[in-house]
Amino acid sequence: MEIITATYSFSLVSISVMMAILASYVSFDLVGITWQEKSKQNYFLWLLLSASVLGTGIWTMHFIGMYAFKLPMLVHYEVSLTVLSLLLPIAGSLIGMYIIHYCHRPSYNITAALIMGSSIAAMHYLGMAAFHTTAIMSHNLNLVLISIIIALVASWLAIQIFVTAHLKKVKIHLLTRLIIAIIMGAAISSMHYISMEAISFYQPSALPENNSDFHSGEWFIQGESVFNLVIFTSTLLLVSALFLSQLKQAMKKQLQEQLGLIKVSEQQLRQLIENAPDGFFIHDLEGNFIDVNKSAYTSLGYSKQELLEKSLFEVEVSLTRNEFKEGIAPLLSEGQAMVVDGLHRRKDGSEFPVTVNIQAFQKAGEVFVFALVRDMTEKQKVQDYMQKLAMTDELTGLANRRSFMEKLNKYLYEAYKTNTPFAVAILDIDHFKQINDTFGHDIGDLALEQFAQHTKDFFRQEDTVARLGGEEFAVILPNCSIEKALQLTDDFRQLVEQYALHFEERSLQFTISIGLSYIQTEDTSLDATQILKQADRALYSAKESGRNKVVLFDNEQDSLIADSPETLSKTQ
Repeated sequence: MEIITATYSFSLVSISVMMAILASYVSFDLVGITWQEKSKQNYFLWLLLSASVLGTGIWTMHFIGMYAFKLPMLVHYEVSLTVLSLLLPIAGSLIGMYIIHYCHRPSYNITAALIMGSSIAAMHYLGMAAFHTTAIMSHNLNLVLISIIIALVASWLAIQIFVTAHLKKVKIHLLTRLIIAIIMGAAISSMHYISMEAISFYQPSALPENNSDFHSGEWFIQGESVFNLVIFTSTLLLVSALFLSQLKQAMKKQLQEQLGLIKVSEQQLRQLIENAPDGFFIHDLEGNFIDVNKSAYTSLGYSKQELLEKSLFEVEVSLTRNEFKEGIAPLLSEGQAMVVDGLHRRKDGSEFPVTVNIQAFQKAGEVFVFALVRDMTEKQKVQDYMQKLAMTDELTGLANRRSFMEKLNKYLYEAYKTNTPFAVAILDIDHFKQINDTFGHDIGDLALEQFAQHTKDFFRQEDTVARLGGEEFAVILPNCSIEKALQLTDDFRQLVEQYALHFEERSLQFTISIGLSYIQTEDTSLDATQILKQADRALYSAKESGRNKVVLFDNEQDSLIADSPETLSKTQ
């Protein structure tokens, strides 16, 4: 038989090798993306795409190489075997990649290489079986064996590169990836062209009648049609896969940059929290501290480790474990934020007021509490000071009318509750207008200050002394009999009468009038205003009857004053 001389289209050979290199490059990137995918569903999708790209790229190289092989006769391809030859390298790549990802042993790498290499070799020779022509095909077994060995070695080489680059996380730059793709593409292509070199075609002595080989019931297509289809679909697949891999890498890079920024932000936030003037606490729903910042443990007098060994309920003395579990924890678990006032106890036992902002959060399915604690000591001092200003007479430092009325209401409530009588006295400096007119308002203010101090010093510690306004003062005498109240007020009247205020080599003496109201607990109809009005009426009676005396309010006096509108207007 006469041997048929075949030729190659070197432009198509170049294209086939470039397709193998492109497929190697794209699949290299796709494998890296696949093995880093955390989602199981996405992992299998990327794995299938990677195997499809590598398998299709190898098959495309093979088919373009077949088309580059020119015989001086008509060539057809059997459709079923051609399609099967495409599926083999895809399946082999899929199984091989799966094995080396989940089985990290050298023996499994060899197994994967055998599967991938065998599928590539089977793809080639199955593709040759789909190659139909009138010539007789013969194989050189030595070259066939060499081509199979090259397929196995190329597969093993690809696997080692994949494992080194992606599983061992060795960073490979663009130029290195290109070199790797060229080596892999050249190795895969050399297998094909050596196996093609193993084939010889002979001219049969007689041509088959009616080309019966092409009418045996199988589907056949001509090489040019297949070539056009292969070039279009494989190029579309490879370019799409390359685009997806680059898009994924770009998204990954962007995500890493964002994560880097987040990490920096977290570090900055942690630093801000650590150095914040307010205390930051993280604890679980049992009250066990998980983390605290510097302000938290220094404000309580502990070291950080000491405080972490404590519980919330050893620090927050105004809250019990049951109150937290039954009242606060359920609301926090529902996502509600809360602001509560509390009282913290230091290591030395001292306590200080705090305001706590509480918010719950979840981590790994467990609920934790984040608490921002602000020391309210200074604010409380300011509030106390402002409260004192609101309740204190500016000139004398005594309680003012507002404070006096609040305390009178309190004493009245306690007196009715405990059946304990008490007295209220109103003290007024006699002829104080003349003092101001004669000596001036500065001396008048000095007289008021001195009188206030004497009043405070004279009466009992449990008594309340206040300035109602002008030269008028008042005293609450709790738990006091009527005889004791009269004795105390008259003794003080006599003390003031004997006292002289000295200034600028001059002296000033004055007297006071006192109206006294005694509250009997049997009469629960009286309120604070009525009691003060009774004392004021008694004071008016003392003034009208000559001054410098103590007058006790009684019902007859009340009736007498009430009958005189002029007298009422003066007392009011």
